[in-house]
Amino acid sequence: MTIQEYIDKLNTRFKTGISREHSYRGDLQFLIESIATDQNK
Repeated sequence: MTIQEYIDKLNTRFKTGISREHSYRGDLQFLIESIATDQNK
C-alpha cells in the first residue's frame, strides 16, 4: 500500500460519516506492514 492509497482509504471512510478511531487502525496497520516489508527487500 502506498501512502496515497492509505490517504484515499481514509478519505473514503471519513466521507461515510460513521467511522470512528478504530475504523482507521486496520488501514494504518496495513500501511506500516507494507512499508516494513518494502524496507526488508
